[in-house]
Amino acid sequence: REIVARVAPLAAVVLRDSLRGGVPGESEAERDARYALRARELRGCLTDLGPTFIKAGQALSIRPDVLPPPAVYELQKLCDAVPSYPTAAALALIEAELGAPASSLFELDASSEPIAAASLGQVYRCRLREGGAEVALKVQRPDMIRAVSLDLYLLRRYCLFVEWFKVRY
Repeated sequence: REIVARVAPLAAVVLRDSLRGGVPGESEAERDARYALRARELRGCLTDLGPTFIKAGQALSIRPDVLPPPAVYELQKLCDAVPSYPTAAALALIEAELGAPASSLFELDASSEPIAAASLGQVYRCRLREGGAEVALKVQRPDMIRAVSLDLYLLRRYCLFVEWFKVRY
């Protein structure tokens, strides 16, 4: 339901525009601006839906034969500009995984900012408390296993429906 609730409004607008052949009387510049707006909305939608959908957007970002240039441009941002999640959540995940507070193992605290964020996690530059070596610490996004498992389950169900539909119609 969450997926449908998030995707349906954007899909409806794109479908309406497609069925009407665009917006009557709009100039080429206005059309390009509308395409860019829809592309930003698509990127936001995929980002909101989580890691599996971000990965799908990344795959589409290299397909100019499938999507118009504004969409390809916006989806390429999913390859290198995914929003980060709060450091406090990352610290909690580190503690849960390693069994000790992150601050006891690394020079890392709640004021630390990630140096990169991606669909599956984010990376912090920090130092080991023991030895002082500088390291890159990659931390998965919260609830990653559940989110990806659910997405894959839903994709399998969707594929089964498509196969059923193809046989019947």
